[in-house]
Amino acid sequence: MFKKIQDNLVESDEGFTVETLGLGGIKYKEGSKTFYIDSEIIVDPPIDVRAKPLPGSYGMLVYKKRIRDFDSPIESHAPIDDEKRNEIIENIHKAFLFWGYKFEVEESY
Repeated sequence: MFKKIQDNLVESDEGFTVETLGLGGIKYKEGSKTFYIDSEIIVDPPIDVRAKPLPGSYGMLVYKKRIRDFDSPIESHAPIDDEKRNEIIENIHKAFLFWGYKFEVEESY
């Protein structure tokens, strides 16, 4: 279950938080560890360009291989194994489902 802390920040009862950072980037926190995930906003355009996008047409594309340890200096980021990377992606996906946003994963970057 999730609790909305701010419009861009949710907290899970499983012990993690997900925060969207502006037009791109996600901060994922689990216990004392914080991770940064490169991402970008995706929007399905409305059929009529004068119309507002429909609910559920917004979302985020995340780059699976661009998850890094937020707490260590950029030149010495600790490697993240595939199991942890998949867990982080799955937890972020749950948060986006809670928000009602689309969620896509780019596997190759």
